[in-house]
Amino acid sequence: MGLFQAVSASVRGALGDAWKEAFFCDALPAELLLVRGRKRTAAASSNQGSDEIITDGSIVSVADGQCAIVTDMGKAVDVCDQPGEHVYSRSGATQFLSGLAQDVRRRVAFGGDAPVVQRVYYLNTKECLDNPFQGAAVGRVRDGSIGYDADVGVEFAGVYSYRITDPLLFFNTMPRGGDRIERATLAPQLTAEFVQVLQTVLSDRLSDGMRPSEFPALVPTLCAEITAQLNAQQAGMRGLTIESVALTYLRLTDADAARLTQLQATAVLRDPAMAGAALASAQADAMRTAAANPGGGGVAAAAFVNPFDRMAASIRQREEERALNLNEKWKCPDCGCVNDSPFCGTCGAKRPEEMT
Repeated sequence: MGLFQAVSASVRGALGDAWKEAFFCDALPAELLLVRGRKRTAAASSNQGSDEIITDGSIVSVADGQCAIVTDMGKAVDVCDQPGEHVYSRSGATQFLSGLAQDVRRRVAFGGDAPVVQRVYYLNTKECLDNPFQGAAVGRVRDGSIGYDADVGVEFAGVYSYRITDPLLFFNTMPRGGDRIERATLAPQLTAEFVQVLQTVLSDRLSDGMRPSEFPALVPTLCAEITAQLNAQQAGMRGLTIESVALTYLRLTDADAARLTQLQATAVLRDPAMAGAALASAQADAMRTAAANPGGGGVAAAAFVNPFDRMAASIRQREEERALNLNEKWKCPDCGCVNDSPFCGTCGAKRPEEMT
């Protein structure tokens, strides 16, 4: 009974797998690097064979920006990297309605199943854009005008793009869990390697010292060096090529930038004229602040009062004291009469100056 079932299953399987197939792949989205191809079949089609068998003479369709790889028992046996229809032909593949008896005998030996696994995979060979990165490095910054020369923190961020240029190497080196590879799977490793190279190149370029204002001129050279080093690394590792690198910013950390700015501002005061101007400006600011304070005055505010204002205040004070003295009573030295006006009410004599 078991032998009869095995023979029956072998015949049905051999007949079903004897039809030629057409494999295709829809447009690959930007986030997908590799996916298994599908066999085009209709509900009423006679071609209902196994998805793991590719008949000799089957068609593999390849669109722009794609590359198809045919595998036999897990090994890549054919690469189709040009757009169009490719005819699969291999001596070990199942022949359409020929060699049927031989195929049936092989299947019977394995209990009715075909002892082969053949698949088609499609790779996305378009440029993979917008891969962000950011990090920091230590570099030497100098400013000869103030004698500044120190190691500082340099921040950077940007994006890079890459492309699969060696599909066979990429296919053989990358794990294919679930018959697909997404960009998100590769992103952490690629970004870490990218930042590592960028830190090395940046530190090397800044080893001789450079002013922060010269950073923008460094960006094109920096991007070219990073691209060259990464391509030498990735080409033989995963079959990838870095297409472009763009830096969003390259700058000192906030703490180092504030420290350098403060030193540059302080260095200006070494010029006596600039120091005097800075002092005058500070005094003017202090006077405006004191004037705007409704509770100002007193000793602290008086320290910043204009000399002319101090003179006017002194005159007013003397006038007020004189007015108080004039209101005091005095005794006329001529007649001895006591008066409280500038002239004596009895003899009309004027109040002596020493009494004022």
